[in-house]
Amino acid sequence: MMSSKGVDKKAAKSGLKSIAADSYEMSQLIVSQYLDEHIGTGILIKCVLKMIFKAFICFESFYVLSFLITFYILLLLFDDY
Repeated sequence: MMSSKGVDKKAAKSGLKSIAADSYEMSQLIVSQYLDEHIGTGILIKCVLKMIFKAFICFESFYVLSFLITFYILLLLFDDY
């Protein structure tokens, strides 16, 4: 039998994933509106947002490393602005 603590942890984890999914969907709406205005940089921002959510919600080291590398490249690209 599963203890109530185990069930509570599963419910909390499920709730956190649900909140993360809702936040991700909201960011996708914002990005798609931005894409309509600025096609070139919008795609780049969309990819970065995906990496941010995967890195900090899933806590997977590969995504954190990918995000940091991409963020550094973005800093180099937009250094003139």
